[in-house]
Amino acid sequence: MRAGRPGWIGTDSPEAKQKREQQARAALENGPEAVTAPLAERMTAPGSTLVGRVRELARSATAQGIADALRGRALRPDSTPDLPRWLFS
Repeated sequence: MRAGRPGWIGTDSPEAKQKREQQARAALENGPEAVTAPLAERMTAPGSTLVGRVRELARSATAQGIADALRGRALRPDSTPDLPRWLFS
């Protein structure tokens, strides 16, 4: 796994899976912006003028699409053993 990014390559920890499920439910119960608004802040540098654009793009997502993506990420298998064949020389 890459340092500083738990779950980035490997499978999610039980805690990360639980958080993804909480976010999925929040999107379905409160709308997509319940998940996408805080994400826009974390995806950009502090004070970035891109926050608005990220929010605009995120508004096109549906609550069901966000929930499905989060749940899919929580269920993904560990791809670490496959990495050597994906690396470019």
